[in-house]
Amino acid sequence: MSLRLRRLIITLLSLLTLLNVTSIAGASIRESITIAGAEQGVLIWDTGTVTVTADGYSKTVAYGQYSTASSIASALAAKFSQDCNSPVNARGSGATITFQLKSSQPQTTFPLIASITYDSTDFLQASFQVVGQDADGDGLPDQFETQVADLFTPYYHVSADEHTGTAFGIMGDYDHETPIALHGPVPPYSYYRVKPLGFSTVSGVEYGSLRIDYLTLWNLDDGLPASVGCQVSETIAMGLAGVAGTELLTVISAHDLDNERSIMLVTSPTTTSNTYNPDPSAYSAYSYYTAAHEETLWDQSVPWQLYNWPAGTHPEVALATGKHGTYFFNPDGLVLSPDWMIAVAYSTLDDLYWNGWIDNYTYWTYYFAASEAFFGCLVERFSDRGGAFADVRTNVGEPEHPINGSHFILDSNSGLLQKLQ
Repeated sequence: MSLRLRRLIITLLSLLTLLNVTSIAGASIRESITIAGAEQGVLIWDTGTVTVTADGYSKTVAYGQYSTASSIASALAAKFSQDCNSPVNARGSGATITFQLKSSQPQTTFPLIASITYDSTDFLQASFQVVGQDADGDGLPDQFETQVADLFTPYYHVSADEHTGTAFGIMGDYDHETPIALHGPVPPYSYYRVKPLGFSTVSGVEYGSLRIDYLTLWNLDDGLPASVGCQVSETIAMGLAGVAGTELLTVISAHDLDNERSIMLVTSPTTTSNTYNPDPSAYSAYSYYTAAHEETLWDQSVPWQLYNWPAGTHPEVALATGKHGTYFFNPDGLVLSPDWMIAVAYSTLDDLYWNGWIDNYTYWTYYFAASEAFFGCLVERFSDRGGAFADVRTNVGEPEHPINGSHFILDSNSGLLQKLQ
């Protein structure tokens, strides 16, 4: 986790402390699903199975003419509870099944996945559906995660100056990032993760907070434009500032894969103690983190205070040309060199001149070279072509339980795994 991201989370928690936060708790160890629907048929009745997998352990119930949602839920709950090898206890109440881990280990959530088979020859869809699946085991139903992420998803402005062949990568289901197809760059393509952060009490009201990661994964980082003149000027500027050439390469060099992101922190009053509000529209955003050049000398990542943005409010962000950093404003011409670097370079140049080590001509040659490097070469580029929502948005789940073919989030070599931890 980056220093700036730690500060973002600390800022939110500090804000809650100022508002009389009295407690922060973990997620509930119970998870529930609901069987929905009704048996179809007149002369021919739908037949099939409902399988539920809780913490990796599966049970299956067949259904047919006389089945109801409640009878299926009751039968599944009984199968789990009567099996001494099952890692969970289960209790049916109407059409809802509530699961609880038997283990005393400090694990707080577990994957809860369902699958259904049906008579696809005679019917267009299954008679029954399962609501509330939690395939990534974080305690939040997958459908809820999709809904709350959509309510805050960014409105992306992709630069019009992207290089030919550079696009969003559609990643394969491997434990390393491998683009198996390219998309766009317009319209955008994004991945997301919704993570529960816990509960807090503010002036007697309990709140549940969530972190929503929005990922834009590119096949290439094209680096910054590097003419011969810029290369010479940058070399002089870095020499004056005492910055190693390897640091310069992190911002100007092109390379495969480019993982960019932004993070929204949202919160809502709970309706049941220690249980996240199931209404996605009840959440408001308090903080938004935009990442650019993370963990480098050129880091432009910023945590923004949002002051209670309601659900349905979408941040408009710009993705810079080539480097694809995420900005809450038009970044064209943004100086990437930190203030201290610029100050050291000019101070070194003054010292060289006043100590008689360089003449007037050399002084001004170096001065203009450094100025060109800092304010003409090492800057963001962006040309606005208008914005759009990502037309494909995929939930990657959690690193412990990737979903939707997203095992690529386990890639630590590309740094993607670290961004989600």
